[in-house]
Amino acid sequence: MTQTNDIFNITPATAAASAGDWQEVEKLLAAGADVKRCSLFGQNALYFALIDGKFELAAKLYDAGARLDELADNGNSHSILTKIAELRRTGRDIFSSSEKSLAQLCANGSYKEAETRIFAATPTDCSAALAELIRNGKYLPEENLVLAEKLFQYGGKADKKLLQKYAGLKPEQLRNPEFYTAKMYDFIKFYQKEDI
Repeated sequence: MTQTNDIFNITPATAAASAGDWQEVEKLLAAGADVKRCSLFGQNALYFALIDGKFELAAKLYDAGARLDELADNGNSHSILTKIAELRRTGRDIFSSSEKSLAQLCANGSYKEAETRIFAATPTDCSAALAELIRNGKYLPEENLVLAEKLFQYGGKADKKLLQKYAGLKPEQLRNPEFYTAKMYDFIKFYQKEDI
C-alpha cells in the first residue's frame, strides 16, 4: 500500500491522521500502509499524531519507519519540540538523521545520534552543535547538558551572548531553565577557561 491520493503526495494514512481519524490510522498501520512517505509539506501520520499528543500511536508509527522531514516544522521547531519531548524520551528520533550535520541533529533533539558522531567532529562542528543545544536548552535539559559536556570535551566553544539571550527570553516559558544556564556557565569556565 504505497499509493498516494493526490498530487501533494498525501497517503491514506496521512489523510486519516490529518482528519484526526486515529482508528483509521491504526487500521491502515495494521494493514501495512505506507507510513514512511512524507507529503510535499514534509508531513505524514507521525506529524499529526505528535501534534495531537497521540504519543502511543506516534511510537508505533515511528517503529513502522515513519520519520519527519525538516519541512514539517515550517521553521517553528520550538513548538513541535514541545510536543515530541515525550516521544524522544523513549529514544525515538522523529527526524530522519541520515546525512544531517551534528548541529542539525542537536537542533532536532536527536541527542543519542549526535553523541555517536562527536568522535569524528571538528571543534567548529562541536561549537555549532553547542549553539543549537543552547537554543533548545528548555527541551530535555538534562540530556542536553550531558551532550553539551561531551561537545566541550571535543573542543566545542559556547557563545556566552547566545546563552544570556536564551536565559532571559520572554515570555518565561521560552527561557532556558536557570539550572541549565548555570551549568553551561560552569562548562564555559572549566572548558573554555573564561570568566563569566
